[in-house]
Amino acid sequence: MSLSISTTTTDTVNLIAVEGELDLATVDHMVAELGQWARRGRHLVLDLSRLTFCDGIGLAAFQVLHMHATRAGGSLYLIEVPTDISRLMQRVGFDRLVPVSASRAPSIRPGRRCRVVAPPDLDVARVRRWCTDRVPEYVRSEFRISCEVADSCLTIHECFGPNWYPMAFARLRYNGLNGLWVLQSRERGRNFQTCEFLSPSAQVQDLLDYLDTDDSIFWG
Repeated sequence: MSLSISTTTTDTVNLIAVEGELDLATVDHMVAELGQWARRGRHLVLDLSRLTFCDGIGLAAFQVLHMHATRAGGSLYLIEVPTDISRLMQRVGFDRLVPVSASRAPSIRPGRRCRVVAPPDLDVARVRRWCTDRVPEYVRSEFRISCEVADSCLTIHECFGPNWYPMAFARLRYNGLNGLWVLQSRERGRNFQTCEFLSPSAQVQDLLDYLDTDDSIFWG
């Protein structure tokens, strides 16, 4: 049995064609190949139109990749799922755990940039208000917390006067496919890392509450 994987990469999305048979003999290859992207928080779109076989082991692997991707602020979406495999997914309830489509969504066709879903306006406003309220008024002439919105991310900075140079310390990433927020933080000079102590949440307030209780995120 054999399995081949080919990837088309854009700025935010990996469109991945999975071809062949996915079972005990080939599943480790797929997890190793795609796991590196999932743990980086990439948006993974898997085209299964040429997948000829998939059993419960294969479904479990898709679920693990989905978990890694969402925890890192990304996503995993299965498209063009063959009829027999789709029936298996429905029978075991897999389609309630991982986004699945029998067709190819127009926004993720090869050669076209995947549309990034912006965070809800109400959540953005809530984060901006939190940034303002976090700093007592009497020190705002010396220190501020600001929020920068870019695509699906809200990056929170600490800024010290008089130059007000922004230093990012936290990032809230919104996954438009499942509606979940993921918190990422970093120490100065390091890359953002997904917070392992807080699960993805549909409520951005859960992430803000966590920031309120962990001063190390601010001053780490």
